[in-house]
Amino acid sequence: MASIFFKQDTVEDSSLCGEPEPRHTGFLNGLYYIFYESRVRSVVAESVPLVIWLSGGPGCSSLVGMLFENGPCIVGEDSPATISLNVNSWTQAAHMVYIDQPRGTGFSPARSSLRSWSEATAVDDLVSFLDEFYIAFPTFASNELYIFGESYAGHYIPDLAHGLLLRNSRAFQNLKGIGIGNGLTSVEALFDTLGPFVKSVNNDILLTEANDYVESCEEAIQACQDPAIGGQGDCSKVGYTRKTLKVTR
Repeated sequence: MASIFFKQDTVEDSSLCGEPEPRHTGFLNGLYYIFYESRVRSVVAESVPLVIWLSGGPGCSSLVGMLFENGPCIVGEDSPATISLNVNSWTQAAHMVYIDQPRGTGFSPARSSLRSWSEATAVDDLVSFLDEFYIAFPTFASNELYIFGESYAGHYIPDLAHGLLLRNSRAFQNLKGIGIGNGLTSVEALFDTLGPFVKSVNNDILLTEANDYVESCEEAIQACQDPAIGGQGDCSKVGYTRKTLKVTR
């Protein structure tokens, strides 16, 4: 079953909005991707950084970032929606690879096994994706590599960088940096900041109420963790997190 996910040929597609960048789409290690080469054609392709973009969710397609944030084409807010050339595209400075991950996200088909829903499996899939990417696109095998994303990608990006380190892959040898926008890396660390934030706006009543929830919130988060990392796999009390966020709005 796994073999059908391993590799499919890439396809060079026509443009979406008249963008000049060469575009490649396909599946590598079962993950759907869109790869835009840099818009700047006056420089050597090997000298331009390669950027992997991961959206959050979990389960949010990276095509959201491509079409609404930093890709060569931008979808307008008018109705019916229009798509036009993005003058602020990140392809003006880098080659961009947008990946639908983990499995089951966007156009990436899911496996049937429940085991594949763990973050560890998602990272393994991404590491293998990058190994296959360099085989499919050997021209870019020496480009500086950056991994950027947002929101829940705050989980995936550090784990991916660590996974590349452990495997000592070509991608790790090329890796120069990571970046996370508005990231969710640790729910517990997030809630630890709520008390100081409320205190900074001088709302003593709100501070007392928020602190009452934070301790219960941390206990609920820990219980919800996988038993392998000290939890019980019991997420029945994570409603405390919603209450705490509501209190601090």
